[in-house]
Amino acid sequence: MPAKTNNNAQIIELTIGDKEITFEVTRDQYNKLINKLGPNQKVAPMHNFLVETVRDENKPALLEILADYPGSEVGIGGELVEAYSPDLQIAVKAERLAQALEENTYSQLCAYADKWLPGMEKDDDTLGAALFLEKDYWRNLETAVANGIGKAWKN
Repeated sequence: MPAKTNNNAQIIELTIGDKEITFEVTRDQYNKLINKLGPNQKVAPMHNFLVETVRDENKPALLEILADYPGSEVGIGGELVEAYSPDLQIAVKAERLAQALEENTYSQLCAYADKWLPGMEKDDDTLGAALFLEKDYWRNLETAVANGIGKAWKN
């Protein structure tokens, strides 16, 4: 984990090839990079970000790597940005709800009831009927697909 300093600055050491290169990234430098990146602008902003954040004693080694390996700015910069960025758990609400539905049988039954029997009270009979209708739908669909495949092979 990178060492944190003041102003959200982090000291990050990367091993690039056989060289240890140390960077000191601040929030302002990170924000400047993100603001300059565009659909057709990646290499130059990454190059500038790397050169601006590398420690002076490592700058000659970094410049040598960048000269010898075209496009390495994006790979190295990507690693540096990933190391700097916080490791947050971010999920879209719909994905969380879908996961909750998969894990909760009662929620699944309620969703089936809303699909097949909208507006009905969600009692045991309604939930049972909705489950039957859902399973019956998929059995019928499976049969229809199998019959369609069978007809296609006969012709």
